[in-house]
Amino acid sequence: MAQNKHTVFDQIEFPPYEFREFPMAVPIYAETGEVAPTPYNERGKSHPVVLVQNQAELDALMGPGVTLVPVGDGSSRLQTEADIRAELYEQAETRGVFIDKNWPVERIQAVLNAPGEVV
Repeated sequence: MAQNKHTVFDQIEFPPYEFREFPMAVPIYAETGEVAPTPYNERGKSHPVVLVQNQAELDALMGPGVTLVPVGDGSSRLQTEADIRAELYEQAETRGVFIDKNWPVERIQAVLNAPGEVV
């Protein structure tokens, strides 16, 4: 069988390569949640990763007090205010406490901590 001299890729114009730093997968230690220096452990197994979308999230990941949320494909991402709100809404619903969706997170937490009082 004769080989084609031209392929379908000869007719496609590919865009020039552009380096993109984000989104970035940052390896972490599963036990401690600290950033790992390499993507693989000493046995050659890959560490879990956290997906960061920009420099601010990367800086937050490197700092103390980081909370991670599992994504489902084995990776994680940083916890956002929307994640915190979703947890608080769920707690309020299970307790039967009325909260307004426009309240700031601090006020919702205060109402949930003292459900008998309105803040």
